Amino acid sequence: PPQGTLFAQTKRATKHTVRNGESLAILAQRYGVSIQKLKSMNILSSNSLQIGHVLNIPANYRLSNATNTS
Repeated sequence: PPQGTLFAQTKRATKHTVRNGESLAILAQRYGVSIQKLKSMNILSSNSLQIGHVLNIPANYRLSNATNTS
């Protein structure tokens, strides 16, 4: 959808599969949400992530332009 439209602003929650080298801090920055929000939404008690773990990303995320999605 075109940026700035109502449809573009009503994002749904999404999922992210953890890859090698990713951390909660990196993912929080990438999606524009707090580490605490990621931890509470995914019921995480520590900051440790495992490769392949699927995280729920809150619906109000803002994907960073500096993201490498390859």
